[in-house]
Amino acid sequence: MAAKVQRRTVYAITIVSLLALAGSWAFAATVVSQHPPPLNSGVTVVAPNGASEFVQATQLIALNPALESYLVANPAGVQASGGNGLNSSGATNIELASCTVLNCSDNYSAVDPSNAMNAEDLALQVTIIAPQTATPTGFDAQVEINFATDGGSPTDYAFGSGYFDTGTSASSATPPTSSISVFLYVDLGTPATNPPTIESVVITLNECVSATICP
Repeated sequence: MAAKVQRRTVYAITIVSLLALAGSWAFAATVVSQHPPPLNSGVTVVAPNGASEFVQATQLIALNPALESYLVANPAGVQASGGNGLNSSGATNIELASCTVLNCSDNYSAVDPSNAMNAEDLALQVTIIAPQTATPTGFDAQVEINFATDGGSPTDYAFGSGYFDTGTSASSATPPTSSISVFLYVDLGTPATNPPTIESVVITLNECVSATICP
């Protein structure tokens, strides 16, 4: 069942450009300003400490059985005890594999989710671009979705988190640079046959000072 979630009050970068897709929707990641997030703004990206990682796009998709099985076997790290956000560590993060080309990618299911991941559900896919350099850093992402079902008021919430270590770039560039497209999935707990109306999405990105130390 979807639940309410508490969130810190921080300043935000608001994404407002809407890109229509056949059979679903997505938001183009166009940064327009920095200010407290307004209501009904679509997708809001929050980076309280600044972050080199950024959200490229979001998309609602139906989880087919093959994808659902893969995601269940690939959770996005482990939430450290006693807190949420800014708790990255080498023992709990997913270490992203070194990329030898310009960009690599992989899929992960959100951890500490409001809804279990089930085949034929709708999930929000959040695409996060994580640059890789010679020095790895830790970062986490928290996703909150506010939506309405069956034409009602937007009183439902879905949320989840991901904990990552950028790893180090294995590209041949000097200095070595590459990026990882992290596809993070949050199950809405609603069947694909009954798509909800999305009111807003808030994505918080927290970056650490190293692969094991957070501010």
